[in-house]
Amino acid sequence: MTYLAQAGSIADPITILKSQSAVVESAQAFMAEYDLPDIVFGGLMMILILFVHGFTMAMVNRYYVWESARLLSKKLYWLVEAIFYLSIVCIMMAHVLEIGIWSYAIFKAGLANNMREAVIFCGNTYTTVGYGQDILPVGWKLLTTIIALSGMFCFAWTTSVMLGMMKIYQEARLERRGLVTDD
Repeated sequence: MTYLAQAGSIADPITILKSQSAVVESAQAFMAEYDLPDIVFGGLMMILILFVHGFTMAMVNRYYVWESARLLSKKLYWLVEAIFYLSIVCIMMAHVLEIGIWSYAIFKAGLANNMREAVIFCGNTYTTVGYGQDILPVGWKLLTTIIALSGMFCFAWTTSVMLGMMKIYQEARLERRGLVTDD
């Protein structure tokens, strides 16, 4: 066979399509083998969730610290306690919002049949309770772990913020009850 004949067979459109098809199939196999779609989707969603959580924690904590300092200086100790409870409700609502974001994303991505199913699944997974069934299709099972990790990070973050808030709350409670001594 001449060089020209070999070059002609290499440039044959059918040969090119077959080789491209093999590349596409191997790329799809690679993505399926290493769960690339759910890692990318889950990773981006986790970044969004952590951003939302961090922003919420910063706003709630900033308001609580600022308002508590103002109220403590006016000796309105019971209001500091009330602001603490309100802040806790806001923090809880942040977690509800984050479950809602996960649910909406899973529903819009076509990974859940309806929004109710998505909310139940994401709520159970985010809180790591794990009741119910895994509704995710084959190839998306790693997303369950990513949702659970985002919940664990967010709950740990919440705990650290609440512990900081508790110091001010405890100070107000002791002051209100007259149990603080000036040494």
